Amino acid sequence: MDPGPPTNKSRDDLGALGLLAWSLWLAVILGVPLIAVWLASSLAAYLNGPRWLAFASGALLFPVLPVAWEIRASNALARRKQTARRWLSLQGRLAARTMAISLAFIGAIVALKPEHAFLSLATRGDWMLDGHHGRAAQISRGVLFGAAGSLAWLYTATRDDPFAAYRTHAEPPPPPSPAPVPPPRPVPEISSSEPPPAPAVADAGGTAATAGKADPADAGRGPEEEIEVVGFYEVDGEKRYLRQRRSRAPAVQPATKEATARQADRPAPPPRWSPASTAAPVWPQPAELAPAIGDLPSSAEESLDALADHLRRRTSDAAERVKLAHDYVADRVAYDVEAYRTRRYPPQDAQTVFASRRAVCAGYAKLFEELARRMELEVVTVVGIAKGASSGEPEPHGWNAVRLNGQWQLVDVTWDSGMLADGAFLKRYDTSYLLAPPEFFAISHLPDEPGWQLVPTPIDRAQFMRLPRLSPAFFAKRLEFVGEVRSQIDAYGSAELTLRNPAKIDLVAWMTAKDEPARQCATTDDAGLTRLRCDFPKAGSFGIAITEHVPGSKPQDPRGPIRYDGLASIDVINRG
Repeated sequence: MDPGPPTNKSRDDLGALGLLAWSLWLAVILGVPLIAVWLASSLAAYLNGPRWLAFASGALLFPVLPVAWEIRASNALARRKQTARRWLSLQGRLAARTMAISLAFIGAIVALKPEHAFLSLATRGDWMLDGHHGRAAQISRGVLFGAAGSLAWLYTATRDDPFAAYRTHAEPPPPPSPAPVPPPRPVPEISSSEPPPAPAVADAGGTAATAGKADPADAGRGPEEEIEVVGFYEVDGEKRYLRQRRSRAPAVQPATKEATARQADRPAPPPRWSPASTAAPVWPQPAELAPAIGDLPSSAEESLDALADHLRRRTSDAAERVKLAHDYVADRVAYDVEAYRTRRYPPQDAQTVFASRRAVCAGYAKLFEELARRMELEVVTVVGIAKGASSGEPEPHGWNAVRLNGQWQLVDVTWDSGMLADGAFLKRYDTSYLLAPPEFFAISHLPDEPGWQLVPTPIDRAQFMRLPRLSPAFFAKRLEFVGEVRSQIDAYGSAELTLRNPAKIDLVAWMTAKDEPARQCATTDDAGLTRLRCDFPKAGSFGIAITEHVPGSKPQDPRGPIRYDGLASIDVINRG
C-alpha cells in the first residue's frame, strides 16, 4: 500500500530529530574537550603549572588529534582499496574520536592525580573569572562549582581513610533550626586620629543588634546570660555566623575620660564560665589545666576505670566532666610524630593509648570517648578530614562530639594538646577546640557524615576546600577579612589582604615557602583596619601566615623571648 507523500507533521518530526542529532554532535565535539581543558587548566592553576600547556592540550583534543586520526584512517582504507560504505558519517566519526581522545586524556589526569583532580576544580575551577563579581560571573561560578561538587565522590573514593575503623557508628542528630540572620553591619567611618570603638556585638559579627535587644535565640536563658555573635565567615558569598552563649557583663558606671584612654589598647578578656550555670561554657575557656588533673594521684591512673571513677566523683556537672576528660587526654598523651610521618599507625584504641601515652588523632579521640563514657557522658568519635593552620592539603582526622544539656557539641583534643613544629611535637595545652561553636568547626573539620557538622546547612566538600584556614583565636579576637578570601589565591608580584581589627591586635604576617625561612610582610594599621602586603621574590607557590605577636615577648630584642600565635593561613600562587 502506498503510504503517500510525507505530511507536514512528519517533516517537522524529521527536522526536530535532525536538530537534536546536530545538537548532540556539537555537545560532544565541543563539550567533552572543554571539560578536559577545564580540568587541565584548573589543575595548572592549583599546582602552579603552565596554563598554556592546558590550552595546547585542548587544541590537540579538538581538532588536531581527531582530524589527524580521521585522515590516517581514511588513507589506510584507500591503500587497501576498501570501498564499502562506512556506518558513521564524517561528523559522527569526528565526534566519536573526539570523545575517545578526551576521555582518555581525562582518565590519565585522574589516574595520575586523583585527589588533585577534585581539589583543583573545587578550589580553582573558576580561575577564568578572577576579578569578575557581576551577576553573570556569580551565576557562572555557581555552575562551575556545582559541577565540581558533583565530583566529590572521586576524592572520597581515592583518598586514604586510615581512621574509618575508629568511627562511632551513631546516627547523626537532625540539623538544628537556623538562627535568625543578623542584619548587615555598615562599615563605620573612623577618623585615623581616634581609636576604634571597643569590640562589641556589632563589631564582632556583623550585626547592629545590641545585647539588650530581643532575640529568638535568647529563649530560656538566664538574666545573667546573652547570646553573642563572635564572628562570621563567608561560603560562596553567604555569611555564616558564629554564636555563643556568654555571661552578661554587669552594668558599670560610665568611665572617666582618663580611664577610657588607659583602657583603649586593652581588649577585655572573655568572661569566665561559672560551673554553677546550666548554660554552655564560654568559648574559648581560659587555657588553664583543671586542678584535678594537675593534682591527680598515681593510684587514679592504675586503670581507666579507676581514673574515670576518680574524676567522676570530683563533680556532678556534665560540662565540668567534659573538661576533666579533655584536660587529662590533652595533658597526658603525646602526639606520635613517627607514626604520622611514616603513615604506619599502631592500634589507636583507648586501652592501648592509655598504656602508651602516645597516639595520633584517632587515639586521642578514642581515649577521650572511652574516658568520658565511663564518666557517664554521651560521646561519639567522628572521622573525616581537617586542615590545620599551616599550608597543606586536608588530611584524615578524628575528633569527638559530646551531648550536653540535650545538645551535641564538638571537641578536638588532639589540636588542644599541642602542635608539630620542625618535625617534633611541641606540647602546648589549649582549650580552643573545647566546645567551640559548630560553625567554627565547619571551617577546619569536615566529617564524613555531614550531620555531624551540627549546623543548619552543612557545608559540602567543595565549599570546604575553598575556605581559608582560620584558627579559633581569629574569631575570639574579633578579626574579620574585608571581602571573601579563599584557601588559595593568585598574585602577580605581591598580595594584599585587609582585616578589620577593632581590638588593635598586634598582627604580623609572614611569607612562607618550602625549604626557605619565613619573611615578614609589611603591616599598616589605620582606623580599625590592618593591611598586609607581601612582596614575593620570584614566581612560585607561597603561603601567607597571619599571626599575633603575644604581649610580653620582645620582637625588637633578639635576646628576649618572642612568640607568635597563628591566626590564619592562605596559599598563594605567585605568577609574576
